[in-house]
Amino acid sequence: MRKFLMFFIVFGVFIGIVIGASNEINKVDEVESGDNQIVTEVIPKIRLALAGVDTFNPLTTQNEHVSNVLRLVYEPLFEYDYENQLKPCLASEYFKRGDNSWVIRLQPGVEWQDGNILLADDVVYTINYLKDENVNSVYKANVRNISSVERLDTETVVINLIEDDPYIMSKLYFPIVSSRSIATTDEVQALTPQSLIGTGPYEFVSEDAEKVLLKLNDTWWNYKGAKLKEIELMKYGSYAEAVKAFKSTEIDLIMTDMYSWKEKFGFIGINSYSYESSTFETLIPNTSKTGLSESSVRKAILQAINRANIVSVVYEENATIKDIPIPSYSKFKTESSDYNIEKAKQILVNAGWSNVSGSWKKGNQTLSFNLAVVESNKEQVLVAEKIKNDLQEIGIKISIKKMNWNDFSSAIANGNFDLAVATFDVKNEYQIQDMVKSVASKNYAKYSNQNMDALVEKLTTTQEEIYDETMENFIATYLNEMPYIGLYFKNNTMLANKSVKGEYKSTASNPFNNLINFYK
Repeated sequence: MRKFLMFFIVFGVFIGIVIGASNEINKVDEVESGDNQIVTEVIPKIRLALAGVDTFNPLTTQNEHVSNVLRLVYEPLFEYDYENQLKPCLASEYFKRGDNSWVIRLQPGVEWQDGNILLADDVVYTINYLKDENVNSVYKANVRNISSVERLDTETVVINLIEDDPYIMSKLYFPIVSSRSIATTDEVQALTPQSLIGTGPYEFVSEDAEKVLLKLNDTWWNYKGAKLKEIELMKYGSYAEAVKAFKSTEIDLIMTDMYSWKEKFGFIGINSYSYESSTFETLIPNTSKTGLSESSVRKAILQAINRANIVSVVYEENATIKDIPIPSYSKFKTESSDYNIEKAKQILVNAGWSNVSGSWKKGNQTLSFNLAVVESNKEQVLVAEKIKNDLQEIGIKISIKKMNWNDFSSAIANGNFDLAVATFDVKNEYQIQDMVKSVASKNYAKYSNQNMDALVEKLTTTQEEIYDETMENFIATYLNEMPYIGLYFKNNTMLANKSVKGEYKSTASNPFNNLINFYK
């Protein structure tokens, strides 16, 4: 049975990953080998910038770039592979027991970095810690449906749910901490790196006012070799200071979500690696409204929007056009539609719409909509203006409604809109199932389709061997129905000085997936 990641919808400005890294190398003395060749040993030490650290507690940090760096030290029960598919990490297997209970067995013999063995008690402790009403954590929603967690034996836990949730395994991607490393919630702000013990590829060694030193955990249970032996987490008060450090070569690698990074960093002596973030921008159509209830109208709108122009002008090519929120590196990736005004018009004609004096009409219906956007989000306001111009070019009338965040959120929740420019945080393609299921709370488009509901139900209950076929049918139905009018994934960029070596591979859920194999 395949399990999926729950998603959180976010409207407005996306807070991107702001992490830097660099390599410092130490060379041994040059020596002559038997054939008089000079041999130089290179020992890499990479420097990552930590800006605005709040706490090193991986469960309570509110700083996204700190959280991403701490993935080098801590591991979850489940994670995502390079095809964006959920797979066990610290968990080894799992199965359902009764209507609302799941049994999870742990990988046997996994060691904490203090030499103790990972036990079921640690998982119980972590989940109960997150459920504590005094703990403020970004993972709070992940455990909200868990009524209790109990130890079955030293390597097995039972998770009891308030109500059935086929996605529960995919919500267990938060870091597991040792029950001995965090004693009480009162100690959160006083935690030191040495007190936080993980199971991951790197472990804390020391800390001073300027940096935290990590070293390779050579007893890591999943160790398959590594080039990178040490990491220095350099402390900065702000991201601007980290940028300055990169430009002065104190930092050799840096990630940015800035679209105009060439203006900020320059490009001479720099290699850039762009990858799709989890930030997906879309038009939400209120499918309960006249006109937008027709899939033909939604598909015509998609064809009529010049997304390539938006990506070029607004995001300086730092976005990837997508009809459906499935990233290009996914196992289930799809091709995107091209901008085609004539095709958009023909779709409407085929659906019985007539262009009368520059407006599309069918009976007493007219294609005229308001377009909601958060007024403080300047990029999305510009996107809305371009969408308005594109749609009016083919005769679909648009009136932009700029709203404050609270009014926008209320309008989306209550269905008081026609179209809306919105941003979703989509780390896995299966999150879209909650977007289209008729009774789902996250179905902001008010979309309802019996065939789609049946496919979603089958995806949550089907066996492995027919899952892929069901997913392909789901995607085909989505593209035919277009319940959301997809725009693009925003891209993040890794910048590296040319001396840095290593094939960069990233997923939106873990930007430092293969940092272990970098060198200089």
